[in-house]
Amino acid sequence: MNKPDWFKSAGFNPTDIDLYYSLLLNICKHKNFKVKQIGTISNYPIYLINKLTNPNNKSILFSAGFHGEEPAPPWGILLFLYLANDKLINQCNISFLPIVNPTGIVFGTRNNGWNENPNSGYCHNDIKDNKSKEGMVLLDNLPLLLLLSKDSFISLHEDNTNDKFYLYTYEKRNSPGKFTNMLFNIESKIFKPLSDDDPIANEYPEIGTIKNGIGFNHHDGSFEDFMFHKGIPLTACTETPGLFNVKLRIRANALIVSNCVSYFK
Repeated sequence: MNKPDWFKSAGFNPTDIDLYYSLLLNICKHKNFKVKQIGTISNYPIYLINKLTNPNNKSILFSAGFHGEEPAPPWGILLFLYLANDKLINQCNISFLPIVNPTGIVFGTRNNGWNENPNSGYCHNDIKDNKSKEGMVLLDNLPLLLLLSKDSFISLHEDNTNDKFYLYTYEKRNSPGKFTNMLFNIESKIFKPLSDDDPIANEYPEIGTIKNGIGFNHHDGSFEDFMFHKGIPLTACTETPGLFNVKLRIRANALIVSNCVSYFK
């Protein structure tokens, strides 16, 4: 399948959430993905979509749109859905939370419309941020989310202040393993990794530094950290560099999803 019209359009607007939801529902119908509305934030739905192909297949949950100034990951999920063939999609039980923070996407702000951060405060007593409205929706649906991500949870993010990529990954081991290396290698095909002397790499020394573009087992109270503590064996937050063209970033996020599905087949 060729790239869809919205991707080729010169006037493409990644903050057009109404267009996004319309396209999402259309492609889910075409690709036989189940759509479930798990919550509503300021009249905007929070959708969970999935295609459960075989109980013996690996189950992966991808999320995007936790932060509103990071628009490429939701559209990367949409591009993956447009371009992926049935053979690839049917290799795993794939689920998506395409936009967790709809008001943030609409306003182009990191936090939601009430200045709450939807990706903080889920665990650890030293995390002072309160859970957001979106966070409460996720927690209300936690048993289902844990079931759909029993093999891996991957949260797609981007850093709009950077031209380098980095990762936060969680594995039940003392050093990065195959899962982390797989994600690193995907992004390395497109971008350069964050250098060890970048201020971001040493922003939170109390939980660890980013080495060679990888922050490993950093327990920061994020949703990916929380899911790891809840027993999901492999979780991650990918940070694509937001200073590049948005369509390149969209393609990068679609590639991350595609390669992760192939990895877990």
